[in-house]
Amino acid sequence: MLTPEEIENFIDNAPKCEVRKSIIDGYGLFAKELILEGEQIIDFSFSNFYQEVRYADQSDEFLREGKFIGISEEICLTAEGSTKFAAVNHSRNPNAVVDLEKRKVFALIDIQPNEEITIDVRLEPMSERAKQFSPWL
Repeated sequence: MLTPEEIENFIDNAPKCEVRKSIIDGYGLFAKELILEGEQIIDFSFSNFYQEVRYADQSDEFLREGKFIGISEEICLTAEGSTKFAAVNHSRNPNAVVDLEKRKVFALIDIQPNEEITIDVRLEPMSERAKQFSPWL
């Protein structure tokens, strides 16, 4: 469970959103204001914070925690600290999509204030080993 201090210390790469308790799973990312279809929600492109790592070099614990985003079947991105992107929950009917090339998250539909931002993590490329730890696959 996150403390209010931990939430406060998230790096704000989603300025129109805030981290709050979620009915989906623990904490989630929620719109503070209207986000229009096609609008950028999250930017995870800053290379000084996110690092590319090989799945093969990661521990089972790392893969079980799921604190990464797959960018290929061999490579994933992870961060030294926490950004608001880490709070995004999975949905089979998401309202946002990850653009791996641009390293940004965009709204698939208009997202109303107080609505939770969700993505479909099944669309992420990942190694067969990493898939074994994903509760969504």
